[in-house]
Amino acid sequence: MAEFLTPKADKTRVSKIPKTPINIPPSPFMKKLGFGTGVSVFRWDRSPRPDATRSPWAVKKLNKRDLPQFIEQRLQKEAELLKSLKHPNIVGFRACVPGKDGRMTLAMESCESSLADRIEDRRNDGMGPFESEVILKVALGVARGLDYLHREKKILHGDMKSYNILIKGNFDEIKICDFGVSMPLLPDGSVSDPDNFVGTSVWSPPEAVGLSDGPVSSQVDIFAFGLVLWEMIALQIPHTDDLDESDFEVSITEDELENRIGMMQIFLSSKSTRPALPPVDLNDSYNSIMEIFYCCTEQDPSVRPTAQLLVEWLEDLTGEKPMGKGGDEILVDH
Repeated sequence: MAEFLTPKADKTRVSKIPKTPINIPPSPFMKKLGFGTGVSVFRWDRSPRPDATRSPWAVKKLNKRDLPQFIEQRLQKEAELLKSLKHPNIVGFRACVPGKDGRMTLAMESCESSLADRIEDRRNDGMGPFESEVILKVALGVARGLDYLHREKKILHGDMKSYNILIKGNFDEIKICDFGVSMPLLPDGSVSDPDNFVGTSVWSPPEAVGLSDGPVSSQVDIFAFGLVLWEMIALQIPHTDDLDESDFEVSITEDELENRIGMMQIFLSSKSTRPALPPVDLNDSYNSIMEIFYCCTEQDPSVRPTAQLLVEWLEDLTGEKPMGKGGDEILVDH
């Protein structure tokens, strides 16, 4: 029998098919989800087509036209990087186009909420730590995303925290987002220019904030990963016990909040980088979670586990099947 060959696409024909223009509406016509340095994120509920419904997009836009150039460069870099990533635990790229106001806009897959939102809701409802099985599920999803970034794409996320972990449904999908300060990794797992590291200090390890001589490497993400587990137990931001609640008032302006965050980071950089456990009762089902937390938040980055080891550990704990390259599930014969 002759070998079957897939017919090659007619590139000349494909190039003649006009692309549907993407017309992202102005900010006032979208729901605001959050903001960062110089940018805001909105939910765009796209109008359905006659033949299909369309999923909502998350839209990241520059706040002003006269922002420092590095902020626009950061958004461009994030768009280019996100376009190259394809993994079920990484938020999906959708488009990068100028909005109707002329400002650069990055459109991404939309999720229902961030892990930080879920933590805040649980704290406001007066509930205790997340169930151990939920923490392990989030941990495995994030670890798989980090393993893909570190080993396959050679990328340091650089700002791992609950705000940059997105959740769909009842923790049905867990996705890492916000790659604006990501850095390329060298073959040994370190970054070539550690002085340009930009993270959030309360999630940063000692080597990243000048408290130790260790290299800035993929282990920065591992330390922050450990603090995310702590967040799901403590239901608060790490190292914020001594701060006044007014520092988190929602009525202040975005510029005021960013200034306060900057001042808090200067203060917090001198605090212990492994937060004390909150006074909550944890049953034996949390033992493995606490073991992972302690391993990931070791002061010495060389003794922290890799993302690959975390994935293997968590797959064993949860009974989840391993995933193949690019996130495809591997069927294992037992």
